[in-house]
Parts: sequence; C-alpha cells; structure tokens
Amino acid sequence: MIGYCFHVIDRFFQVLFVPDLKVHRQHFLSFFKKGNILDGVLYLINKVPSASASFYFLLIYFPLALYLISSSGSVVGTGLMLGLGLSYSAHFILSYKKVSGVRMLYFKQLSSKVSDADVQKLMSAFVVLFLIVSFFVAL
Repeated sequence: MIGYCFHVIDRFFQVLFVPDLKVHRQHFLSFFKKGNILDGVLYLINKVPSASASFYFLLIYFPLALYLISSSGSVVGTGLMLGLGLSYSAHFILSYKKVSGVRMLYFKQLSSKVSDADVQKLMSAFVVLFLIVSFFVAL
C-alpha cells in the first residue's frame, strides 16, 4: 500500500521541503489548520507535481525494481517497487485513450515532441514489463 501511495507521499515531502512550492505549502497547511485533512490530501493529489511522475524516473524504475527484487531479498523493498509499478500501470491503463494528460505529466521534462503513438507504446511496454516482473516475484 505504501508503494501504491508513493506519489502522494512524494508530493507531501515535496510540498514541505522544496522552496519553489511555497504557494502550494501555504494552501496545503491552510487545510490542516482548518481541520480538513482529506481536502489537504486531495489538494496534494490534484495540484502538487510529483517528482516520481517523470520519464526519467520511469527509465530507472525497472533496473531499480529488478535489483531490489532479485538481490536484496527485502520484503519492504519488493512491496514498494511492486506497489509503485502497480500505481504507474493503473494510471497508464486508465489513461490509454487520454494520451495528452500522460504526455504533460511524464514527458514535460523532454525538449522534443513525443507523439501519441510513442506515448501509447511506452505505456503498453511499461504495463507488459511490470506484469513480467510481477510474475517473477510470484515465483
């Protein structure tokens, strides 16, 4: 569950510690001062960018996941990687037809234009590779 919710946890730490997100920090803390914890969490999800939602993080995800799963033997590390991969896969499956949102979220760091077909190929490849990694964990 922690791996699946990693994007929310990532946003929480960013809003508290990244100086560029001062405006988001003020809005987020105002929800807590009012006692609206659920609204604060929803604000994090909808308004604060996630550092782990980037093309570069997707590139390092599989080598890191394979290392943690195959060599460390850590149940916590394996759970984090599988939960994080599951959240990416669920987002990709739900957004398969809405490629523009995925492009803006994951590819905004790239200077070149990425076509819709390339984004859909990346999403499909990620889901397939995640299923293969999950299958090896189940063995």
